[in-house]
Amino acid sequence: MEPDTDDAGADPSAVVGKVVEWFASTPFEVLRENLLAATDFDSASGRMKELGYEIPDLIDPEVEIPPEGIAGLRDEAGFRGRDGWIRFWAAWFEPWEDYRWEPTNCEQVGDQVVIDSFNKARGRESGAPVEWWNTQVWTVRQGRVTRLVGYETREEAMATLVSE
Repeated sequence: MEPDTDDAGADPSAVVGKVVEWFASTPFEVLRENLLAATDFDSASGRMKELGYEIPDLIDPEVEIPPEGIAGLRDEAGFRGRDGWIRFWAAWFEPWEDYRWEPTNCEQVGDQVVIDSFNKARGRESGAPVEWWNTQVWTVRQGRVTRLVGYETREEAMATLVSE
């Protein structure tokens, strides 16, 4: 299947922008409950499409979220492939009753997009509010997201940029 790039083309910033826009336009409760109920990418995609929140076809079949992953959510093996992409987001959203992610600064460096973001959440069990900043590096190849890595600071992210 060809990427659903529409006007995004293969421009990394546009591709990541479309994925970010999808996350932002989908109510958090819909995301969390449907990703937790999904068994794989296809079931998640089907569930979301039925609700009118179709997942854009911009995630590479071999997408990788490496073991260092995202601060606060480590998986020894990392998350690989589209099914891993769904497992990652389900695991990330599961502990939150409420979650808001606000990208504040985006910069394209080659085929990578660096995003600083403010996160605000409330624990499902504790009800405790938490807020934090982090930086993500999204890698895009041939119009699809191929890698996502999170860092605690922008400086750390910028120091580890690689051209694969």
